[in-house]
Amino acid sequence: VVLLVSLAFVIRTKIRTAYVALSMVALSVGGVIASVQKSDEVYANRRWSSMQYLYANKRYEMAREQYDKILPQMKNNGYFLFEYGHILHNLALPKQSNDILMVCAKRIGDPMVLNIIGKNYKLSGDTDSAEHYFRKSIDRLPSRMYPYNLLFDLQMAEGDTSGMIKTAEVINKTFKVESSATREMRDDVNKKIKTLNNK
Repeated sequence: VVLLVSLAFVIRTKIRTAYVALSMVALSVGGVIASVQKSDEVYANRRWSSMQYLYANKRYEMAREQYDKILPQMKNNGYFLFEYGHILHNLALPKQSNDILMVCAKRIGDPMVLNIIGKNYKLSGDTDSAEHYFRKSIDRLPSRMYPYNLLFDLQMAEGDTSGMIKTAEVINKTFKVESSATREMRDDVNKKIKTLNNK
C-alpha cells in the first residue's frame, strides 16, 4: 500500500511539473507572437507616415497601392482607415470605400466618415442610404454646415423641391458665416434656390 501511495505521489508530481512547463512554454510563445505583432504594427505605422504625402498631394492611385500593402497591420487604426477609404472614394470606388469606412466608423467618431459613406451611396445610386448617412452626420454634429450642403445637393438631384427649401432655410437661419468655405456653400445654396423660384 505504501508503495502504491508513493507511486501515485510521484506520478502526480510529474504531471504537475509537466503542466507547469507546458504553461510556461505557451506563455513564452504567446509573448513572442504578441511581440512580433507589435513590431509589425510599429513598422506599418512608420511606413504609413512615409506615404501620407501621396494622400495629401492627391496622388490617389499610387497611395492606394501603398496603403493596401499595410492594411492587414493597420486594420484597427481608424485614422488610417479614414484616409484609405477617402482614397478609394476619390478613385470612384464607392463599394470598396464603404467597406473600409464602415469599419472606420466603429473606430472613430468623426462625422466626416459618415459624409463620405453617404457620398459613396449617392455615387452608387442608393439615395435613401445616402440621405440616411447625411442625416446621421448632422445628428452627430449639428453645428457643421457641410452635411446640410450634401443633403441639399442630394435633394436637388432627386428633384425634392420641398426638401431643398427646408434644408436651405436651416442653412440660412442656423449658421453664422465663419469662413470663406461656409460663405461659399451658403451662397451656392441660395443661388440654386433663387433659380428654382424663377422657374
